[in-house]
Amino acid sequence: MKSAEALPDEAVLVTLTNAWTNAINTKDRVKLDELMAPEYALYGWSGELWAPRSQWLDNLFNHVKIGENTLRELSPRVYGDFAIVSSV
Repeated sequence: MKSAEALPDEAVLVTLTNAWTNAINTKDRVKLDELMAPEYALYGWSGELWAPRSQWLDNLFNHVKIGENTLRELSPRVYGDFAIVSSV
């Protein structure tokens, strides 16, 4: 089996997205801190800021009850040193 470093960038993004989703489902704060950049923010499709990182984490741990977070149709795109993963 190939290591994550040997995989194409898009495959690495899918692996990281799946790890992030699992950390959300298990409320693993250590893993979320490892995976989420300090400048992380949640944006809607229109570009509207929905929640900066601190608010997003506060919502997850204190206000929102998630039975299971599931991301479908992952679509990773790499643009040089910048990447986006879109999903449903």
